[in-house]
Amino acid sequence: MRRLFKQQRIKDQGFSRNPKKFFRLHIPYAGNMELFIKSHLRNKTYFYQYLRLLSFSIAVGILVPATWLMILIAAVLCIACMSLHDRMWRLLVEKHSIGVKYAQSTGYIHAKKWTIGFMLFPVVSIHLIFIFLAG
Repeated sequence: MRRLFKQQRIKDQGFSRNPKKFFRLHIPYAGNMELFIKSHLRNKTYFYQYLRLLSFSIAVGILVPATWLMILIAAVLCIACMSLHDRMWRLLVEKHSIGVKYAQSTGYIHAKKWTIGFMLFPVVSIHLIFIFLAG
């Protein structure tokens, strides 16, 4: 009885090796987005790089007093976030067998645009908040 309870507890974890699908709808870009999100969350180095980028943007918002300098640094951080996304996308999706198979599809391009938008949203919103608070 005790063994069954432990096995069920391990089975209910969110990011196990046999997880359920994130997206219930069968849309063309859901597979690529799901592959990117799951591998991004499972690999701690990618996740910590992104958190480091977000913490640096918060530190810039607190420490830099000039608005024009904050906008310039925000642009540089957005470029850094886009390059981080491109590197992760190449490693996680383009070199994966699913990514190679569907590399030219419209769903692939659409998923890449959505994921870069989701990665840029926190960086841009943090800087907008600090710009409005400073000005």
